[in-house]
Amino acid sequence: ILTVPDAMGLGLSFALGEGPKFAHPVRDEAAVAALAVPDMARLRYVFDAVASIRAALNGRVPLIGFSGSPWTLACYMVEGAGSDDYRLVKTMLYSRPDLMHTMLAINADSVAAYLNAQIDAGAQAVIHCGDLIGAQTVMPALAHGLPMHLIHGNNLGDPQALHFQMHKSGGLL
Repeated sequence: ILTVPDAMGLGLSFALGEGPKFAHPVRDEAAVAALAVPDMARLRYVFDAVASIRAALNGRVPLIGFSGSPWTLACYMVEGAGSDDYRLVKTMLYSRPDLMHTMLAINADSVAAYLNAQIDAGAQAVIHCGDLIGAQTVMPALAHGLPMHLIHGNNLGDPQALHFQMHKSGGLL
């Protein structure tokens, strides 16, 4: 899920028993201003894996590409790690909605580029999935101006672009 923000230069690492962490969380105007859609060449290892898996599947089953949603990525980017209450991202959303919407727009462009590159590498469908992290309290704030992007068609025809949300308990909503 966190390959895209890692390619943005946030410094992803994993510690035993702690889960993923970013060395450079995005918590202020300067950090948001420094964000940009990453060069997809930095994610070549993902696209090489997609091509390799597609070849190994030999048409037996379709290959589905994957990305975290713009909101899920923003939660990790602001918090710097997993969180029980997502206080930092909610604070940014309500105190500086302009920063959150800028980050979401960059994340949406990044996710679209990432999924399209997976399609180009051989994915036959793509999905971006979001955990409804505190959605009951943040969805009204996100509803106004939330960037929406469509995945473009390409030489594979029009692969299916899917979006679904998972409730924190693990059930589909």
